[in-house]
Amino acid sequence: MQSCIHLLNDFCADTETFSFRKLALLRLRGLPLRVNAELRELTMVASTEEDYQTVQWHLNPSKRLYQLLGMHFKKVHIVFGIPNDPIENDMHLETLSLTESACSTDLRSANSVGARLRRGLNVVLQGHIAALWLSDDDDIVHFKKLWKRGRITQLIEQHGIMHSYEAGGKLVKLWKSPSPEGESFAITIK
Repeated sequence: MQSCIHLLNDFCADTETFSFRKLALLRLRGLPLRVNAELRELTMVASTEEDYQTVQWHLNPSKRLYQLLGMHFKKVHIVFGIPNDPIENDMHLETLSLTESACSTDLRSANSVGARLRRGLNVVLQGHIAALWLSDDDDIVHFKKLWKRGRITQLIEQHGIMHSYEAGGKLVKLWKSPSPEGESFAITIK
């Protein structure tokens, strides 16, 4: 659940590329989302009491997720649902009006190499493919330094994350073994 929250944080923090359509297509394991762009409302589906408590804890006005969602949405609905059950069977738990939002100057740079690598790894941990674009030689050098860090190598080994370099080293593709469903999206991070 925490990787879902982190990926949602990163997705909403990237204000330059955020879109309701992309968020609606994003498939988070353990936290299905339903986006109503017209009303600017997000529905988060919890399937266990523990997931509900985690989502509720992150939707506190002092938390980053609450503030980031407030930049894009007016309301968040939390419902209890069973995976693959029809929407009509979901049980409404609560609705939150998002009254506070982060201002873009309060956010970490979503375009730094570290932030893009973090988003890429979160994407891969959700079973998707990440394509990370590095804009210049400085980005490539910084990426290679980050790639050698202990926490990164631990994640790579622990989750069997694979990578390849293309376009003269400026494109890094990250993925892990195909999911049992065989479905994954390629998500480009610029």
